[in-house]
Amino acid sequence: MIILRKKIALPLTAIIVLVLSFIENRTECYYCCFLIVLYLFIYWGKIGLYKYLNSTCAFFIAFLTFVRYLIIPLLIILDNEYMIYSPLGLGINGNYFYKGFYLTVWELLLFGLFINRKLPKWYYNNNNAYIKWSKTHSTTWIILIIGLLGLLSINPSILQDYSFVISLKPDDTIAQEYIPQGLTETISTIVSRVLKIVIPIPVVSLLYKKYNQNCSIVNFYISIIVLAFFYAFLIEGNSRNTIIIPAVAVLFIFLRLYPQYRKTTLSALVTVILSIAILSLVWKSFSGDFSTARESSFSYWISYIESYFAGFSNMGKAVSAYQNSDIFINPIIAFNDLARSVPFLNSLVDNTNTASYYYVMTWGRGDQVIPATGNGLFYFSFILAPVVSMMILCIGHYFEKRMHNSTSVPEYIIYCYSSIVISYNIFNSVSTMMMKLSITLLPLLFVLYLSKKMNQISYNHI
Repeated sequence: MIILRKKIALPLTAIIVLVLSFIENRTECYYCCFLIVLYLFIYWGKIGLYKYLNSTCAFFIAFLTFVRYLIIPLLIILDNEYMIYSPLGLGINGNYFYKGFYLTVWELLLFGLFINRKLPKWYYNNNNAYIKWSKTHSTTWIILIIGLLGLLSINPSILQDYSFVISLKPDDTIAQEYIPQGLTETISTIVSRVLKIVIPIPVVSLLYKKYNQNCSIVNFYISIIVLAFFYAFLIEGNSRNTIIIPAVAVLFIFLRLYPQYRKTTLSALVTVILSIAILSLVWKSFSGDFSTARESSFSYWISYIESYFAGFSNMGKAVSAYQNSDIFINPIIAFNDLARSVPFLNSLVDNTNTASYYYVMTWGRGDQVIPATGNGLFYFSFILAPVVSMMILCIGHYFEKRMHNSTSVPEYIIYCYSSIVISYNIFNSVSTMMMKLSITLLPLLFVLYLSKKMNQISYNHI
């Protein structure tokens, strides 16, 4: 049945896109049509992404490439004004479209070649069979949470940065990544982010244990409410990524812990995720005014999606930034990009010699994020620019392997979350990934390490 659907869907989609492109009779339509057909043939036909969707890395490869290589081109085909639209009032899309298109096609080919070799090796024996988890020591996690709360009391004002999902601050641009300054602020920022992830862990672990004892579905529903509240409804600042990414983590966590409720989990959490995404978009960009949202031009929405998913115009600006910089390959830029969002290390960085700096100079705004392949232009030039995305994917897969080898519920939750955070960042900027890695994931993994050591000490004294 899957093979039949694939055989029908791919040619049908290609035919629809071709028809649309001929009807519009615009040059950019032919380019978009070519990219869509190439994407469908390689990623869904040859590689067969649908075979790996149960895995976190492959899920995000499928999701991100679907948006970048199919949805965005299709929207451009449907928009007669795209080439003359000036996103945020800065330079029409037509100035950057073709540069971005060629870089995107090259990225599609090289990245596709990489995952075609890697995915079968990574997931040749992938399954979600039931695993008997080792005992979770809830007392250990409660002690750690109390200790983290003690650290948070040093600067409790950091909690003012958190709010409920619909309390987003109005803003019509993508969120800037925030880097804490000073020791106290850095510690409180790290602790608050770690607490958001670990507070539900002892509760979910205890309810999972009870479910295995009495098979009461009440334990499942309470678990999903607790985890979804902390992961999907509490937002940091005005960044939707602080709820969308954790919400997807909830989905994967419950698909593994409660596979017997797969349909319930999927329907409930997909509905929640989509609702949060739509509501937060309207609240953030239009102050909750749906009428203003409806009146926005089609080109505006395409530009908005391109800003988040590295569309053609954004990729084209990365090419222009690289060309305007008169730099061939500069390892210093690579260090600066890696360190500029890492607390304390950022003091060593020349912020006027980073890929992000040259990119925002091309944009004329400081709140735009360079794509990962744009980073790669400055590190490896055009030929190997997509290698950066491959490196990020490998980091995400490292956490995914640890996730599959987990022996306890807390360990699985933390590695699952870590893998999803990195995988979501495959095509995003290096600096953004390093900030998430240094401020959230590494401290979170350190807390997991402490829990294991405390359990060993407790076991040795019994």
